[in-house]
Amino acid sequence: MLPGSNEDFVVTYAIALGYTGDLKRLREQYRAATP
Repeated sequence: MLPGSNEDFVVTYAIALGYTGDLKRLREQYRAATP
């Protein structure tokens, strides 16, 4: 997988679920939570 592909998937998944929060912040939190 390419670097960041999981991160992009998480953002896409959040949009699909109707997440209306700050997507940039979501990406930052995801990045911080992954080793």
